[in-house]
Amino acid sequence: MSLEQSELSSFAEGLYPEELLYWRRMGSTEISNYINSTPEDKRLILIPWGVLEAHGPYLSVATDSVFAQVATDKVAYLLYKEHGIQPIIFNSFIDI
Repeated sequence: MSLEQSELSSFAEGLYPEELLYWRRMGSTEISNYINSTPEDKRLILIPWGVLEAHGPYLSVATDSVFAQVATDKVAYLLYKEHGIQPIIFNSFIDI
């Protein structure tokens, strides 16, 4: 059974909320707009960093990276809601 488009959209929204800016989802125009429209003192890039290492036979080697991503998303959300700062989250191993 396939997922309906609305179900996929809801799932994606839960993973990547609209109020958070993820580097991997931004085009060059969006990045330029961010730089041009955001005051210098509110420009911020968050880089989650977690070690890739073995955690025994039952946990992923990316466990620390997943925790780092969750913490970064929380920090970005709080910065946005409480201080009006909307950082870009540089969230991809491919980007590094």
